[in-house]
Amino acid sequence: MRSIIITLLILVVAMNGFAQKDASVAFSGYKGNYIYNLFKPASPEHPDGDVVGFRLDRKAVTERDWQTLQKFNTPQSYVELLNNVSKAIPKVYEYNPATAYSVESIWPIFKKTFSYDSLSVYLTQQHMAAAFNILLIDSGINRNVAYQYRVIQIKRDNTEGLKYTTVAVNGSEAVNAAKPKIKSRLTRGGNFNITFKAKATQPITEALLIRRGEGMKSEFKRIETFYTIEQTADSIFYTLVDENVNAEQVYQYTITPVTRFGGGGKVISDTVSATLINKDLLLPLQFTATADSVTDQINLNWKFMRPELISVVNVFRSAEYEDGYENIGSSSSGFFVDRRSVTGRKYYYYLVINDKLGQHSLRSAKIYSLLHTAKRPSAPIYVEVQKTNSGNVISWQDFEQSTRGWYVYKTNQLEGKLVLSSEFIFKEEKKKDYSFTDTTKNGGITGYAVVSESLSNVRSDFLPIVYIKQKVGIIPVAAPTIVDAAKEGNKYHIFWRDDAATADLITGYNVYRKIDDKGFVKINKVALENAKSSHTDSVESKGFKIIYKIAALDQLGKESTSEEYVAAYESQVYPPVSLKAFLSGDKKLIRINWQPSQSRVSKYEVYRFTRGKEPVKIAENSGENVSFNDTTFERDATNYYYVIAKGLNGSLSVKSNQAFAGVVN
Repeated sequence: MRSIIITLLILVVAMNGFAQKDASVAFSGYKGNYIYNLFKPASPEHPDGDVVGFRLDRKAVTERDWQTLQKFNTPQSYVELLNNVSKAIPKVYEYNPATAYSVESIWPIFKKTFSYDSLSVYLTQQHMAAAFNILLIDSGINRNVAYQYRVIQIKRDNTEGLKYTTVAVNGSEAVNAAKPKIKSRLTRGGNFNITFKAKATQPITEALLIRRGEGMKSEFKRIETFYTIEQTADSIFYTLVDENVNAEQVYQYTITPVTRFGGGGKVISDTVSATLINKDLLLPLQFTATADSVTDQINLNWKFMRPELISVVNVFRSAEYEDGYENIGSSSSGFFVDRRSVTGRKYYYYLVINDKLGQHSLRSAKIYSLLHTAKRPSAPIYVEVQKTNSGNVISWQDFEQSTRGWYVYKTNQLEGKLVLSSEFIFKEEKKKDYSFTDTTKNGGITGYAVVSESLSNVRSDFLPIVYIKQKVGIIPVAAPTIVDAAKEGNKYHIFWRDDAATADLITGYNVYRKIDDKGFVKINKVALENAKSSHTDSVESKGFKIIYKIAALDQLGKESTSEEYVAAYESQVYPPVSLKAFLSGDKKLIRINWQPSQSRVSKYEVYRFTRGKEPVKIAENSGENVSFNDTTFERDATNYYYVIAKGLNGSLSVKSNQAFAGVVN
């Protein structure tokens, strides 16, 4: 982008006759003021018409007379350009030997035409722009003084050609930036990966000044290392990666937002400490789990060899030994109480520890515990009975995790004796709605009760008891009509009206929701009152088709027919997040992985590029595959990656964040 700007400015100055107007081409920087020479290249051997060189003048804004700082021309030979590069490197703000373009690669291109037409990519690097005298550097400034600069064409007869004057530049001006605060600090493969977060300001920060101190009281010095600047919504994230670190050494870091030339650095971040600690010191020496049946909880306890290093202990639990572990909480003390354990179920636990410098330990050993209780479980809820051609259908719901199954009891009189009517009905994983059909002949009134049994083989009470009696003369009610489903964030406000002919016969309502091709699900636990004409539903609808229908209930609780109403169909596809890239230990492949999109996707498209080259698609993954091994990467360059998600409807997301992997030496 900078090269395009430079080229456009050169063309403007060269083609227009108002070059003497002030121009915004001078900037405060880390080692002085930086001024752009916007004219076409010119030298005695390769003039631009009569122009054979240039002159840079300077004056303070409070002065009237100009002072000549230097006379110069565009490099005429390989040796001259090589000497200019060696002088430019110590003066520019950004220079990375690993990615810097060399004179050997640029001079053969330039000498063909002695113009900048084919050098736009190369001149984006500050040391090359300075070597070609496009970027001029005034290091002898007083930062409390505002200066103006004048760049003048010098003709072969030593007369002046076109000229332009810059606007005033003051070395004491500060970059408009909020103070960066620490967000995360990780160690990966012996490297530090530190992320700061700040409130976004305008314009967005162009560069960072990174300082590091070795030891808790040492002097902070600037280091040149890889960093990224990313803006998300109203926040800006600064991430630095420091690969030049030693084990057991404590480092401290600060960052300062600056211009692309290193100027305006007034806001300093939080100071962040980091070190490489032997992870064996983070593992617990003792780790025990004790079940407490009185309080229905499992108590976890542990001890460490070096407790002063520990910041947070993360607790993971699963009902299976091999997999299925979830983080159920954390503790900064030597114990944790699991109050969400289900009686009668064996649980396995392990720990992952964070030290005070943000590092994660290896996984601890696994332990287990089993909780039993004599406490009665809760009875099932929403027990209903309905007469069908096949018999009386008893249905219920049970959300208790400790339930093993149910028995159905019945009686043929009000408050009569309940007798067993079913075999044991086992609970199925993740199922909440259950039913049992009584196919025996029943006359008069019949009552039913569903009794749950816990994993500790303890049964619930016989409540509630529901009755059914054959009734005649009931007029069926007409279906309500949905008139609107207004969306507000993740909520839908559903409005309906009743058929006037049967409105007085309605005793309540049930609301059903359907997402895409899945079946309708009743979203109200208890029937809505008959005075209602609206209901609010909370649901994530990203990329899904949402359909509602309303059923009215008659005097027997029987539902009316219902009409479907399409509330939303959103086609936006969200990109994958947290893209990362790692060079394998044997340096034969780069491993790319990411977190899945929030949308339902059919494919992920993986793109790669290197500096100065266009991105190319290197892979298409299925929607379930969130990683890729790149074995065709360029081994002598830094490889950059991003991923695009493709929705089920063919829509494409925006690009994910970029990730990179280093050069193979």
